[in-house]
Amino acid sequence: SGFYVHNEAEHIETLPLSEDCSCTLLDWADSYQPVETAIKDLPAILEERKDQKIPYKLTIQSQKITNIQEHYVP
Repeated sequence: SGFYVHNEAEHIETLPLSEDCSCTLLDWADSYQPVETAIKDLPAILEERKDQKIPYKLTIQSQKITNIQEHYVP
């Protein structure tokens, strides 16, 4: 909707991944098409993209992350 929330104070909260957590990232080389990504590959991808400030949508149920989706920002 055109709004961005910026928190001046950084607050980190750690939550475990659920056993059936799904992860969908955007394929930067193929018109940003969504691609299902294995959770085991996620740490390396996040390290590779760490300076990009990419937003991710997290779905949380019962204090566990059940879904991770990379959000496209033009």
